[in-house]
Formats: sequence, structure tokens, C-alpha cells
Amino acid sequence: MANGEIYPEDASALRASNYDDWAAVADQHRESILERARQATREREKAIHQEQVKRQQQWAEMSLLERMSANPVSEVAAAQAREQWGITGR
Repeated sequence: MANGEIYPEDASALRASNYDDWAAVADQHRESILERARQATREREKAIHQEQVKRQQQWAEMSLLERMSANPVSEVAAAQAREQWGITGR
């Protein structure tokens, strides 16, 4: 307060001391900080969503062979299939 700076966390103390105008300024600072954080979160979530939509569109446009090559069978799954189907490799 001596420097003329009002911080968001000072609002309750200012209100308790009957400095309602300064408490309102502190509340405004707090709201602006929260709004910037919300906006950053919205932008980040929008970017993630756009990337997911892009990947889904690419997947939808792929042919069956392209999908199979993009998602290869793991070694474990291949070994299990060989055992289940009786494939010995001889």
C-alpha cells in the first residue's frame, strides 16, 4: 500500500479495514488475472482439439492398407496369433 500497489490477495484485508474502493481494485486485478488464465486454457484446448480433428480427418481419408501400415501389429500380438493359429514358420 505504501508503494501505491494493490495486490489481488489484499482484497479481504482492505474490505475488513473499510477500504472498499481499494478492495474493488484488488478484485478487478484478480479477475483480470483469472480471465487471462482462462483465455490461455481455452487457446490451449482449442489447439489440442484442432490437432485431434486433423488426425481424425487424415485417418478417415486413408485407405485400408494405409491404416494397417500406420498401425502395425506388435511383436507380442503377432506371436500370440502365430501360436493361436498354429503357425510354426517351417
